[in-house]
Amino acid sequence: MAGQWHHVGLVYDFNALHRRLYADGTQVAEDATFVAAQPSNGGLHIGASKDLDTVCFFSGLIDDIRIYTGPSTHRKLQRWRTEL
Repeated sequence: MAGQWHHVGLVYDFNALHRRLYADGTQVAEDATFVAAQPSNGGLHIGASKDLDTVCFFSGLIDDIRIYTGPSTHRKLQRWRTEL
């Protein structure tokens, strides 16, 4: 599907310590074990690893990044995807 735009969403459930990854409205991955939130004193790097290793840079275009502080659901991700 190279050369096409895709909607990607990540939902982290702080209560369950669980992440789910969605692509174009479909869940494509989730954690098999608990993933505890980690404190950070650095910046947020989108399209790069936390170490800013150039080997890990995303090769493509990223548009319309949104970060929400409240809980989200699969239904909300689908709605946001259709609003783009």
